[in-house]
Amino acid sequence: MSFAGTRRWIVKLSKTATMAALAVSYLAKRRGEGHIQARQVAEYLGIPTDSALKVLQALSRRGIIGSHLGRSGGYYLETEPKEVTLLQIVEAVEGPIEGDIPVESDGNGLAKPIDELKKACNRVAHSIRAELGRTSVADMADLDSKPVLATIEHGVAH
Repeated sequence: MSFAGTRRWIVKLSKTATMAALAVSYLAKRRGEGHIQARQVAEYLGIPTDSALKVLQALSRRGIIGSHLGRSGGYYLETEPKEVTLLQIVEAVEGPIEGDIPVESDGNGLAKPIDELKKACNRVAHSIRAELGRTSVADMADLDSKPVLATIEHGVAH
């Protein structure tokens, strides 16, 4: 059991969800280049190919990305990057984001406080879902930014 002052609360994505988001962002950046092999995604993420495959397969099963089998196969982002959200990616690999507490009322007079705790957790989950739903793959991949077309000569931009 942890008591106040001994730990801090951190809201964070799992490693799987993080890798999934980064993989989709990478596919968005490479959109239009054909099928991207799992090996290339793994190299980009700095993880083993089999780990990248698990993430890519989960995303493909949920329809977040497309896949093509065969020698020239691989993965691709078929949907417009601005139409795919971080919420969709996270829930594709982790399941739905829901609020819950590890205690049930068993007639011990705690029904009301337990019900209020559950409601509060559901409100937090709703807020997290809303925030993740506001962030698109286009945002993560920085696809809306314009490339800088300056050349550098002797430390001076032209």
